[in-house]
Amino acid sequence: MKHRIPETLEVAVDIVAARIRAEAPMLTVCLDAPSAEDFSASVHHGLGRTYRNRWEMWSPESPLMIAAKRTHGLEHADDVSGLVIQAAAARIRQHPFDSHGYVTQCRRHWASLGRRMDGKP
Repeated sequence: MKHRIPETLEVAVDIVAARIRAEAPMLTVCLDAPSAEDFSASVHHGLGRTYRNRWEMWSPESPLMIAAKRTHGLEHADDVSGLVIQAAAARIRQHPFDSHGYVTQCRRHWASLGRRMDGKP
């Protein structure tokens, strides 16, 4: 089944937040994580992988990846899915989400590996 790929990060956050709310009983343990970052890490291989694949985030031609690169300079699927999931978790918790801080963390991560934001040398 082909899924429509969001063209903006805001729409992606809306979709993921709605799914988390709908599946709250299953995700309660994850939502009880101390922070949005911890929540994101706990669902990286489940919910995160689902959306990375569903929204073709491994393709630079994905409308969502184009939007993420344009608005935040993010080019790696893990970074974009992390941003979407953390922003959705923050929204559900009614906490602010610092997208600039998140992008800064991503830049530091890739720099520590001697790589660019797209994960390439």
